[in-house]
Amino acid sequence: MVGEDPKIYARNTKQTLEDRHTVSIVTEAEAATAAARTGNVGLIVVSLSLQDTDGLRLYSQLRAMDESRQILILILIHDTPN
Repeated sequence: MVGEDPKIYARNTKQTLEDRHTVSIVTEAEAATAAARTGNVGLIVVSLSLQDTDGLRLYSQLRAMDESRQILILILIHDTPN
């Protein structure tokens, strides 16, 4: 998972996914692309509001990589209340 607040993602994902999967949480685009290059990733969840890059730009970078063509990528949109 890629997002700006790993504590929030960690709490939610560990409860739902970690029994059957290995969950890695990164907060930077470079770490996400490095993880995708390993070939050990089946799902990437990208937040549109990242600190170091735009989430759609990261999505485009991941899709352009041969190693991530078979990875399912979900994009999260955070709606902040007024």
